[in-house]
Amino acid sequence: MGFAVPNLLPLVGLAALPVLIHLISRLRLRRADFPSLFLLQSVRRERFSWLRLKELLLLILRTLALTALLLSLTRPYLRRALVGLGTGQDLIVVIDDSYSMTYGSRWARAKEALDAIFNHLGRDQRVWILTGSQPDTARLLYRTQRSTIDSIKPSYTSATLERSVAKAVQLARAERAAVLVITDLQERALPATIKTPQDLAVTLIDVGESDFANAGIAGVRANNRLNARNLEVTIANYSRHPVTRVVSCEWRAASPGGEWRTGEEKVVPLKPQDRKLVDFAAPAEPATIRFQLEEDSLEPDNSRYWVLPQSKETPVLVVQSSEEAAGFLAD
Repeated sequence: MGFAVPNLLPLVGLAALPVLIHLISRLRLRRADFPSLFLLQSVRRERFSWLRLKELLLLILRTLALTALLLSLTRPYLRRALVGLGTGQDLIVVIDDSYSMTYGSRWARAKEALDAIFNHLGRDQRVWILTGSQPDTARLLYRTQRSTIDSIKPSYTSATLERSVAKAVQLARAERAAVLVITDLQERALPATIKTPQDLAVTLIDVGESDFANAGIAGVRANNRLNARNLEVTIANYSRHPVTRVVSCEWRAASPGGEWRTGEEKVVPLKPQDRKLVDFAAPAEPATIRFQLEEDSLEPDNSRYWVLPQSKETPVLVVQSSEEAAGFLAD
């Protein structure tokens, strides 16, 4: 069993509130023997025992109901064994290939999950492979074509799995297949808008980690409050632990043959889920500036570039993905 929002698991401890309230209320009661009622103790004892049993059952039901409510906030799901999918049943596999999958050993575990799927395939069993970055491209593979999965690489995009899951559900209905989703369960990749039909089981294979430490450069912009040559860099801590990162600045002149030169370097302490703005002085001449976050675990969000105004227009070819048209960007 896994949880899509494990950060809310500590809230389950609030389910003990009915028990605490019950214990506190009992502490306030004081027992006082009244002589004239001693003869009634043997008659009323059975009645009092039944009342205590009812109170205990009611307390248990209240605690269980509150526990179920709090657990539902963590979006629990069941991890089903791959063997239990049924021999001969075709499979639709959706792979999360966003940049967060490059953290630690997540991509290696995703490849291991793919290997396990192919190990349990029958002779004529088919597998369709979809990725988050290319939701409209489904590759049909058989057991003998398992070497093709080695060509699947992280795309370094931030695409969600919404379109890929919708395509997989549509294909599963047509082919009577089961759907598997290999992901690290990032909230960005699995937004709340994703809906799956009640009559079609979608199995999540969690390759993420409950505890990680990652920071990144979230953005760069000109800080016009100071001067036109001052740049403001946003450093974000995406983890639940405090981290300290070193941000370095390098720049290269726009003239032909320019070499990278070392600029400023700053130490940035970050609280959990914190963001900080760091100012850097830009060179006086037109240049390309690179900001680099050192000693961090996730490479794609550790670098950002900024180009100071050039003396003439420079067309830049922008290619987003193989599925979208390329275009030119000019400053």
